[in-house]
Amino acid sequence: MLAISRSSLNHLNALIPQTPAPASVFRANIILAQSGPGPERPYDEDHWSGIRVQRVKSISDNDDDDDDGDEAGMELDVLGPCRRCQMICVDQTTAERREEPFVTLAKTRRKEGEGSKIFFGVHCALGASGHGHKKVTVRVGDRAIPVRNEKDED
Repeated sequence: MLAISRSSLNHLNALIPQTPAPASVFRANIILAQSGPGPERPYDEDHWSGIRVQRVKSISDNDDDDDDGDEAGMELDVLGPCRRCQMICVDQTTAERREEPFVTLAKTRRKEGEGSKIFFGVHCALGASGHGHKKVTVRVGDRAIPVRNEKDED
C-alpha cells in the first residue's frame, strides 16, 4: 500500500508555481490528514516506522453486519519511502504529460545519498503481527496514528 500525507501534499503544492497537483496523481491507497490544532508537519512520514489504524464506528455501521476487521484496529508497517518517476506528471484522464509535480519534487525531495532518487509518500504493509486469515479493512474516517522511528524520538 502507498500512504501520503495531506500536509506533505499541501507543502508541495505551495511550492508549485502552476496548477497544484491533486492527491490522485500520486496513486496513494491511503491519504492521511492531520487532525487537531497545530502547524502542519510536512514530510513527517519520513520518520514513521508504522501507522496504527483504529476503526471509527459510523452511524451507518450495523452491529448485525459481519465484522470485517478488528475493532481494536491494526498496524501497518512502513516499509520505506516511495521513489517517484515521471508517471505522476501524466494526467490520468487525458494522458497529457505535464512537468509538475515532478520538477518541484526533484528540487525539494531529492535524496543525494540515495543515488539522487526522488521520494514522496511511504510504502506500507499489514504489520508483522498480522491478522492471520482475518479480513481487515481501512475505511475513510478511521483514525490513523503514526508510530515514529525510535531513533527520531528525541
